[in-house]
Amino acid sequence: MRHVPVRRFAATLAIVLLAALSIGTIELALHLAGFPSPAVSGWRSTLKPLEGNQLGFRGRPIKYESDDTVILLVGDSQVEASACCAFGWMPERRLEHYLATKYGKKVKVFTLGASGYGNDQELLAIREYFQKFRADMLILWQTPSNDIWNNIFPTHMPANGTRKPTFILSDGTLQWPDERIGGQLPIPSFRLGALARARMAPAEPDSDWEDWLPASYQPLNVSGGQANQKWENLRKQGLLKDENLLSEKSHLAIYFSPRSQRMQYGLDLTRSLLRLMSEEASAHHAVFALFRPMYDDAALVSQEDDIYEFSGRYYRASRRQREENMEYVNAGFRQFAVPIYLEDQRVGPWDAHLNEHATDQAMEGLAAQVAPLIADKKTSPQLLQ
Repeated sequence: MRHVPVRRFAATLAIVLLAALSIGTIELALHLAGFPSPAVSGWRSTLKPLEGNQLGFRGRPIKYESDDTVILLVGDSQVEASACCAFGWMPERRLEHYLATKYGKKVKVFTLGASGYGNDQELLAIREYFQKFRADMLILWQTPSNDIWNNIFPTHMPANGTRKPTFILSDGTLQWPDERIGGQLPIPSFRLGALARARMAPAEPDSDWEDWLPASYQPLNVSGGQANQKWENLRKQGLLKDENLLSEKSHLAIYFSPRSQRMQYGLDLTRSLLRLMSEEASAHHAVFALFRPMYDDAALVSQEDDIYEFSGRYYRASRRQREENMEYVNAGFRQFAVPIYLEDQRVGPWDAHLNEHATDQAMEGLAAQVAPLIADKKTSPQLLQ
């Protein structure tokens, strides 16, 4: 009987060792199999052969002469222009064309940005650019319906989409992300645990992020008979299937009236990112400016407040509220605005990007406002401030 505890201990020890050996074997197998596969934060352009610059964005190679005025056109899918434009008709090429042919300016225009970019990845790309190249002017193409929620959330669309570097604004202080564009995300040291978590509770970075974000817009309690049906009809057609109005990860959130605490956070975060862009440009002796093509979106939202139904909930929204939001964001920055007068402005009914004709008109209008800022390099190598 005295040997029973010893035997029990030996049996327990054998079970523990066997379990440890099994776990170790599985862990080794997961390492060898490369699970979980390395994930990166952020992205660059998806390029066709010979259509990328040195930083991985759609556009011609970054190459200029000492007497060229160099303009950096920064933005998202509108500057990348894969949706609308042949390579030779990208915004960079049309802006350069009009500055040269209509105003006699010796310029080079280069693109920095990719589809789905917010100001966070744009800022990181700008810093990367200035490590290797110079610019005399940095023009940021704004997309109000995208930029704010792009900056707020740690992923692209849809919910819990591709991860990206994301800044945090805390008590007025901007916290930089740990990752760079294309940087590898940390791989868990205990991979079996990661496998178990992936099976039982898939990662939801958006939901985790929302735990500390300020409150989002609260839908109204009104009957369906009182509401405008534009958004609901678009939803039923499948045009707004990835929109999350409840979290404000939505192209429609910029119109919500009045702005929510979450929208206010997004506007303050965006202003902080624009300020850093301006400071980065100034540190490298470049002029910083914002650019917006002003086009007609009356078919989506009324000028003054109206109530819109979406998936059984109701939202007060207006273009006036969007403009108030953008005025708040842009206050104090140099701005270029170009009205788009073409009746046919979009790529198509399912694609809201400006088409090649509207893009060309936007660049012609932008050139008219930029040209007076470019000094004659024979007498002065600097842009007018």
